[in-house]
Amino acid sequence: MNDVLVSLIKLQQIDIALDELESEDLKSAYNKIGFKLKENYRDLLEQERKSIIAKLDKHLLEQYEIMRKKYKNSVVVPVLNKGFCGGCFASIPSGLVSGRGGVKTCPNCGRFIYYR
Repeated sequence: MNDVLVSLIKLQQIDIALDELESEDLKSAYNKIGFKLKENYRDLLEQERKSIIAKLDKHLLEQYEIMRKKYKNSVVVPVLNKGFCGGCFASIPSGLVSGRGGVKTCPNCGRFIYYR
């Protein structure tokens, strides 16, 4: 898997964690079990997010942000068995499936796809 794709996956995971920090249900659940997050947890996540963003191509980041608004936390998805997009479950053309390297997108939904 190439470095850009790994960065996009990390960025997505950080965005998911930041969204979860805003969840009242999660905060309530944490309080019930007595779990406390480190006070600087959000700052650490945001710092790591900025670090990743600095390494990404501007156009790629813009594409990621557009897709994030559309699909929330399902922007970077795996190609499932037999070549289906892990986001919209459309069949990925065999030419795209066999073509390794570079960042690929699903021709149906536009999500970033990767091969396991």
